[in-house]
Amino acid sequence: NLQTLGTTFRDIGDVIGGASYTYFIRASNAGGIRDSNTINVTAPTCAPTVSTVSISLDKASVVQNGTITGSGSISGAGSGTVQYRWMVRKPGGVFSQSSLLSTSMSNGSANIPVYNGFPTSDLGEYKVWVRIESPNVPDDSKSNEQYYTVNAPLPTATWTTPPPLFAVTAGDNFQVAWTTTGSPTHVNIHW
Repeated sequence: NLQTLGTTFRDIGDVIGGASYTYFIRASNAGGIRDSNTINVTAPTCAPTVSTVSISLDKASVVQNGTITGSGSISGAGSGTVQYRWMVRKPGGVFSQSSLLSTSMSNGSANIPVYNGFPTSDLGEYKVWVRIESPNVPDDSKSNEQYYTVNAPLPTATWTTPPPLFAVTAGDNFQVAWTTTGSPTHVNIHW
């Protein structure tokens, strides 16, 4: 369906991007009606629009230098490529971001694939969100925010020279030795 606006025409029907259409001009007067030649055109595919972005993380806390993953979904209208970045605010307010990533939207729906490039080297709370960076999307298009905490690993202690296996009486001297990992704040020997 076309609406005539002088010599400009505006489509008021359901044009589908990528589909082919045939157009012609019909002229009429008192002598009759005559059609022009026909032309075939392919409608351009418009970039998708984004209305909602939702993300989730696989866990709320992770051990220092561990792995945490995120994924999500995008809803809107249209079909095509949507570009985005994972954004992270690290402890102390320092920001980092992923490289530019993309996903394919079909009929207004897209999945954000699993991502596991989140930093986990600094102890503390991290804030994560996805920022959309595609055409036809407002600059403030972003997801909900998620948080994760990076904790110190549990300390370990290992005997390198264990206590003697024989009976020890008061006043006996012996040596023991151990190694630790995880920066323990206290080490106590119990027997």
